[in-house]
Amino acid sequence: MKKTIVFSLLLLLAGASVTAQQTSESAISRKKINVGNFDKIRIDATINVVLYEDSSDTNITLEGQGNSIEELQLKVQHGELVIAASTSKNYKKKAVVTIPVKKLKRITLNEDAMLISMNVLQSEIMDLQINSDCWMNLKLSGRLNVLQGDAQSKVTFVNTKKEIILGE
Repeated sequence: MKKTIVFSLLLLLAGASVTAQQTSESAISRKKINVGNFDKIRIDATINVVLYEDSSDTNITLEGQGNSIEELQLKVQHGELVIAASTSKNYKKKAVVTIPVKKLKRITLNEDAMLISMNVLQSEIMDLQINSDCWMNLKLSGRLNVLQGDAQSKVTFVNTKKEIILGE
């Protein structure tokens, strides 16, 4: 009888431990940060990025499961917002970075990213340098210059309903 009770307690504790791990992994965290002024963005992480034109909001929002947002690094260097990660994980199903922008001039994609604009980005001319596969749905008021990067990249432009292979 004593063995049965001890065994039952061990099973109960093991089940509680697994449940606690699942809950902490699926918990959504949110963090707002202010990084300063920028007119260029460089994405060095496999992540979802949402852009929206807003001249009054300066806070970037990071949302993600578990500790995924703690592994993301955002900093501004010479007017360029750099989004990187401390590990080479795929954060596309785990985190979203939402960024207010003002007259953005350039986006550089160095990793497989998903890039979306929530509203029309007010840029006269925007350069888009693509160095990796990506998926994007951008709305722009001005001209978009797509610059080929170093590697062959598959880019899906949603509004044109076709894939474009750069580097062939």
